[in-house]
Amino acid sequence: MDYTFKQFIEDLEAITSASQDHNVITRRAAPLLAKLCGNPEAIPAEYRTAPAGQRGRYILHRGPRFNVTSVIWRPGDEARSHDHETWGLVGVVENEIQETRYVSRGARSLGGKVALEVREVLRHMAGAVSRLVPPHDEIHAMHNPTTKDTLEIHVYGKDLMGLQRHVFDADGTVKIVDVRAFPTSFPVPPEARVSLGIGTAVKRDAVVVKVTTDEGLVGWGESHHGRSPGAVAHHANTTLKQLVMGMDAADVVGVWAKIYKMQLGSHGMGAATAIAMSGIDMALWDIRGKAVGWPLYRLLGGAAHPIPAYAGGVSLGYQEPAALVDEARVHVEAGYRAVKLRIGDSPTRDLERVAAVRKAFGEGLAILSDANTGYTVADARRAMPGLEAHAVGWLEEPFPPHDHRSYAQAATFARVPLAAGENHYTRFEFSRVVEDRVITILQPDLSKTGGITEGLRIAALASTWKLSINPHTSMTGLNMAACIHFLAAIDNAGYFEADVSRYNLFRDKLGSEPYRIGTDGCVRPLEKPGLGVEIDEAFLTAHPVIEGPGYV
Repeated sequence: MDYTFKQFIEDLEAITSASQDHNVITRRAAPLLAKLCGNPEAIPAEYRTAPAGQRGRYILHRGPRFNVTSVIWRPGDEARSHDHETWGLVGVVENEIQETRYVSRGARSLGGKVALEVREVLRHMAGAVSRLVPPHDEIHAMHNPTTKDTLEIHVYGKDLMGLQRHVFDADGTVKIVDVRAFPTSFPVPPEARVSLGIGTAVKRDAVVVKVTTDEGLVGWGESHHGRSPGAVAHHANTTLKQLVMGMDAADVVGVWAKIYKMQLGSHGMGAATAIAMSGIDMALWDIRGKAVGWPLYRLLGGAAHPIPAYAGGVSLGYQEPAALVDEARVHVEAGYRAVKLRIGDSPTRDLERVAAVRKAFGEGLAILSDANTGYTVADARRAMPGLEAHAVGWLEEPFPPHDHRSYAQAATFARVPLAAGENHYTRFEFSRVVEDRVITILQPDLSKTGGITEGLRIAALASTWKLSINPHTSMTGLNMAACIHFLAAIDNAGYFEADVSRYNLFRDKLGSEPYRIGTDGCVRPLEKPGLGVEIDEAFLTAHPVIEGPGYV
């Protein structure tokens, strides 16, 4: 009978319970790992294949005494010389790997340079197991010199996040070696077009950002198109790329601070920079998660729990009330317990549509509204009492984001909460919004406001005022997945905006599934490392940018 992964874990539990001696543990466990490597089918298929364009790394078991990870090295992949500060076993399941062992000739410091001497270069074939026992036999480098993927099983005595890993052949960092932003578009067919407060959507745009490190890790992020996707991508590919090249990919705070100092803080393109840097920041968080094998929500300090979602995106727009009810019914039947209706047409027609949806579904459905800056103060005065009468949960962006006086006036028209934030950039703009005490539903967009790093700061600011965060999601599955991870990691999470557009290739074709609505009306974060979304670069090649307005 083949040796199973379950048997391996049980045997390793027994060994690590009986002894804490690293030599004893690795000596007894090595033949068991070799036995497991002889049965590749014991490892689930999804953990034996690398994501497209990057090294694979998956947590298979996490426990108090040891952790087990599968690692897929692509052809040419390598890890520079490093240690682990714990005992370890590395077993080759498929193909082969080259391991270089070193002896330290100087004092070690985390992130510092230390002279090393090569002790031996080993070539491990399938079934081979390498033992790592600190402090004398622990510094090594790995390289796949072949033309095929190599599958390994790693066993370490500490959680990967707790390892004080020293890198000896450089300055201890995983460096950014490339930033590439892809502006991408597709036309919206006439039958799928939606009319909103800003016009009718005739195309969809996005900017997808790819960041690569010197160790071959690839992170993906999304920058909002800003209705000028080519310009946003160009800014990321030129000025911002030059600012961050060579920086530590794990230092998201340092990268953010440098861009702020050199661009946002003085004479730099404000909104364009915030948007462009958001995709870079998101990609760096994707890299951080992949580097340690953790989903982003866990890396951010969160837990996998249900996040209430509403049916939103470019949908539920201007149409006859009966048709709007039919569209809403599709989403309610799919599991959504909240919908966001597009208003800003005229107060009379808007209220007719809201009344029809409320009558059709009763009080059990939460109704939200978004005017997309389409109202005047007079419109808001006419519409808001009716929205309150129909128990609408919020009125989103009746006016442009800088029109603070109009928002203050509208807050006196009814008790419907005012919502905004997708067009506010960085915590510095949100600080005024919060302190004005007028807009009480905050909606930062992680692809616009400065990325996940800045989103966490905005959430903390809002938390001090007991205000909820209800992020605006954008075009692709990258931002959608990032928002769910983000909401799972903050203490003032509100709704997730699910994109229920009838035609969104960025959601359906660009990458893997970013979320799924549950029967409870909630979504949950993905469990794969990083954002958990795999990107098809061929899609980006096949869908170049279409210049010009996206709404007419």
